[in-house]
Amino acid sequence: MAGVDDVKDWEECHESMKTIGLSDRDISEMTKIISIVLNLGELSFGAGEGAGDDASPTAGRSRRKSISTAAVSDANEDVLQDCAFLFGVDAAQLKEALTVKFMKITGESELIRKPLSVDEAANSTHALSKTVYKKLFDWLVMKLNDSLQNPDDYVEVGTGAAAAGRGWLAGGAAADVCPQLLFLPLFVYCCS
Repeated sequence: MAGVDDVKDWEECHESMKTIGLSDRDISEMTKIISIVLNLGELSFGAGEGAGDDASPTAGRSRRKSISTAAVSDANEDVLQDCAFLFGVDAAQLKEALTVKFMKITGESELIRKPLSVDEAANSTHALSKTVYKKLFDWLVMKLNDSLQNPDDYVEVGTGAAAAGRGWLAGGAAADVCPQLLFLPLFVYCCS
């Protein structure tokens, strides 16, 4: 896009994250989590095994249409692989976690495996994405609050007459935190 310098904007945002006390590891993990949220938003599900009519009607009951079980769409296998890599789990385990519900009945020792419908799998994936995002947002707010409470622990980036003698909030590092950093969690939420 004309007039937009993504590299410069990222460098500015990266410097702002360092200003509030985030380490390189924190920043790396944060971008990994944002990638997870965005990739989960790209996953789509289609009908898997068990779709169609119920083959075993009970006596006295008419045949009824069963709900299609969910499967990750073939076109999304690469997205699933990316999500699994970022989560640090096997893709088959993640696929099962997103498309199957396990239940335990009181008094029973075995888990019951219930395949999710396409809608249930999509809703479950969105809930996971929102939970991961909420945890990131809460962590980032905590880090921002910590940086405002302990300004001496962080590097002051503000320079010149505007920053001189006006304290942390008035002209110090907090005033130089780029707007992209402050709205990053909101942006991720809106895109997911």
